[in-house]
Amino acid sequence: MEWKSVMIACGGKAPLKKALKTLETVRSRYPGLILQINTVMMQENYREIPDLLRFIQTEYNPSYHSVLLLRGTPLDPEVKLPPLPEIRQFLKIYDEIISRYRYNRSGITEIIAKNYHRYMWDLSLRTLETQVVPCYKPINGIRSHR
Repeated sequence: MEWKSVMIACGGKAPLKKALKTLETVRSRYPGLILQINTVMMQENYREIPDLLRFIQTEYNPSYHSVLLLRGTPLDPEVKLPPLPEIRQFLKIYDEIISRYRYNRSGITEIIAKNYHRYMWDLSLRTLETQVVPCYKPINGIRSHR
């Protein structure tokens, strides 16, 4: 698969390949490890994310693949979120994909984890509709929301 926008977000083809190789190595060495992947959604990559999610789920079998919304004000003014209606459309596809994850858990813990992620998405969308939450760069490894 060619995910040009995903590669751009990762910093090029080499970092994406390295990330996939690391994922493959960790999954093969520690098959029972709870392993979550995060992908940041932005205008440039949101259309390719569903294919990326399906590929990662099929080929690497992580415990969960989280899609996070771009936050704050990036240094590059061209980097931004997709329009809210597009995010809502994506969420329908995303919900179908994440429903297949088990989170390496079963029973009530799986249900709680899935509901938590759905709640966080809902909260993020409501926040986008009402306000802008700045996100400053990490200071000494700690993310600041000043």
